[in-house]
This record gives sequence, C-alpha cells and structure tokens, in this order.
Amino acid sequence: MLKKMKKFLTVTTLALGFASAAHSQGVIYFDGSSNTSTSPTATSNGRVFFETGNSPSLDTTLDVNAELAYGTSASNVSLANAVSTLLLSSSQTVGNGSLGETLAAQGDIGDMGNGQLFDASGTAYQFPTVPVGTKVYFEVFAWTGNYSSYTAAQASSSALVGASGVFSEYLVSSAASANNIQGMPALVLSHPVVPVPEPGVVSSVALGGLALLGLHNKFRPKTSPQ
Repeated sequence: MLKKMKKFLTVTTLALGFASAAHSQGVIYFDGSSNTSTSPTATSNGRVFFETGNSPSLDTTLDVNAELAYGTSASNVSLANAVSTLLLSSSQTVGNGSLGETLAAQGDIGDMGNGQLFDASGTAYQFPTVPVGTKVYFEVFAWTGNYSSYTAAQASSSALVGASGVFSEYLVSSAASANNIQGMPALVLSHPVVPVPEPGVVSSVALGGLALLGLHNKFRPKTSPQ
C-alpha cells in the first residue's frame, strides 16, 4: 500500500511539473488586428501601406506574404530565424505552433480590411525554452507577388517589399488573447531600390574599355596594302 502511494505521488508530481513547464512556455501570436495607427510613419501599433506614388496608401484589400522574424537582441533579428512565414502560395491554414512554420497568407489583410496584418490561423507560436514574460525582439518582412521568400521578392523588379524595423514584445502564455505585434511600426511596401553605379565607377569602366580597345588595335596584325 505504501509503495502504491509513493508511486502515485511520484507520477502526480511529474505530471504537475510538466503542466507547469508547459504553462510557463512563452508564445507569440502573429496578430496585429488591434493595431490602431493609420499613419505611415507610426513607430508602434502600425499597419500595412503601399508606396507606389507620392505618398503611402493604406492596404485595405490586398493580402501579402509576410514573415515574422525574431532575435534575442535588437541587433540579431534575422530572416533566418522565422517565427512564421505566411505565403500566398500556401494552402496550409492550421498551424501546430512550432517556430518556422509556413502557413497560408489568405486573409492576412483582407479579413480585417483596414491595413491590420493578421495571421488567420490564430496559431500560438511557441518558444520552448523561453518563459512567459521574456522580452523578445521581432521584425516583420512583407512582400507582394508569388515569391517564396523576401529575398526573392527583393531581387525582382515587380514585387513591392518592406520591413517594419525591429520592435520588442513580451511573450505571453498560450491562454492569453493579447495582441502580440502591437509594437510593430508602420510597414510600408515599395519597389526595391536598384543601385545606380557612381559616376567614378562608370568612368573607370569606360576608360578600361578604351584601354582594351587600344591594346587590341596595337597588337592587331597589319595587313599589306593591295
């Protein structure tokens, strides 16, 4: 009887320990549905804008591809560390909470209809070794078109791309319903800037070409007059 009681207590203690660990595990929702600012220069509570003319306009209808990236400090947030990537080409509407998932972007703007970026899957993305209340740094990267990554969209001449800039959030428990990207600045998407060579570089290339042409003429076999 005593052995059975000890076994019961051991199993109960372990179960409570696992439950406590699961409860303390921090999560984030890719949810900007409550972001309030309609300014394209907002430093928090930002929404999504398109800049194709003189001034940015709020995106009220067009769904976009988006990646929520994270880091342990403001200086190491990286696209290589994805919380979640929402792709227009994906049909996966249910997430399992693992970091790095790729899910559908459908409805991420259209569902709210006023520039708020929203992960329609409602997934709580789990940081297994990071407890509730920990400050983590994030950045949102977004792009239009059927490109599988932000980098690919940047390399195109047709996609609109943009990054929010780094912001921080405190991880919450999986039972929370907090809006977790309220710190996001306004996210303005525009055409990538194509680097223009500096005048000195252009001049150097031109002079190099002329020099090569001169060498070619110098060493070209002379032909006898007919």
